[in-house]
Amino acid sequence: MGSAAKTSAWVNELKSARQIRKLSLEAVAKPAKISAAYLQKIEEGAVNNPSPRILHRVSEVLGISHARTDEEHHTSTVAKMAD
Repeated sequence: MGSAAKTSAWVNELKSARQIRKLSLEAVAKPAKISAAYLQKIEEGAVNNPSPRILHRVSEVLGISHARTDEEHHTSTVAKMAD
C-alpha cells in the first residue's frame, strides 16, 4: 500500500471516529485549531497530504493514538525522499 493510500485510510478512520462519536466538523475542528471547512476537505480527500501536526491535533480531539499518525508521517517522508 502506497503512502497516499495509507494516509487516505487514516483519514477515513478519523472521519469514522468523528461520526461514531456523533461529533460535528466544528466540534472537532475548533479544539484542533483548524476550520471546519478544512477538516471537511481533509475528510473528502481534497487535501492530498495533510500535515502530521494537524492529524495529531485531530486525533487528540478524537482520543485516537498518535502512533499511527507518526507512522504515516514517517512513511510519507521516506517515500518523498525516494522520489
